Amino acid sequence: MHEIIDELHNRKVISDLTAGIWRRLQGIRNDVFHAKVTAPTERDIRDLVQEVIEIDTSNRDIERTRRNKIKKT
Repeated sequence: MHEIIDELHNRKVISDLTAGIWRRLQGIRNDVFHAKVTAPTERDIRDLVQEVIEIDTSNRDIERTRRNKIKKT
C-alpha cells in the first residue's frame, strides 16, 4: 500500500495532503491489524470511515461522468 500511495503522489494523482492522510490511515490500519494497539481511537475510526466515504463518493462521481460522456457520443 505504501508503494501505491507513493506512486499516486509522485504522479500527482493525489495531493500532498491526501498522501499524508492516507499514510496516517495506513499506519492506523497496520497497528490494529498487527495487534500493536488493541483498538483505534474514536478519532482514528472517524477519520478512516470519512476517508473511505470520500473515496467512494469520488469514484461514483467519476463513473457517472464517464457514463455521461459515453451517452453523448
